[in-house]
Amino acid sequence: MKRMNKINNSLVIFIFLAVVSLLFLNSCTNSFDERIAKQVETKCSDFSTPESCIIGLNEITEFDWNNVYVFASMTMPDEISNIIGFDCDCSHVKDNYTRIVFTKDNMIVFQDQYYGLSSLVQFRSVNKADKYLHYSKTEAKFYAIKRNNTLSNGYFYDLYPVSGERKPRFSR
Repeated sequence: MKRMNKINNSLVIFIFLAVVSLLFLNSCTNSFDERIAKQVETKCSDFSTPESCIIGLNEITEFDWNNVYVFASMTMPDEISNIIGFDCDCSHVKDNYTRIVFTKDNMIVFQDQYYGLSSLVQFRSVNKADKYLHYSKTEAKFYAIKRNNTLSNGYFYDLYPVSGERKPRFSR
């Protein structure tokens, strides 16, 4: 009888640990560029013209935000703070990385940093002279253009702002 209780207890503990492990693994999120790419792949099947695929960042986010900023590699914390208008309490953007920062009411509500050379998403600027990108929630809509990645056998998505003067370069 004691042996049966030990087996039952061990089985209960094993099942509990298995369930907790599965919940933990499912709660891990992909990087934000992977989430954007997944949204593009879910929403768009036709990439024959730039207008064929338009996505909004509000379709991807599960949190409330007013502004989004995209910073290139080697942007320093004081530059980020000056641009967003309050102390970011953050580190510099590493070489070859891109950082995306969402803000609301002078607070960072979400940020992610991903390696630019292997990323699935490249944000393109409104104007060629832009050193960082900034969009309000209503402006954060993009044409998604699927491109072959010459560094790998894969692909990535160029995101051009719908509201920008810089239109997607597109070849058929």
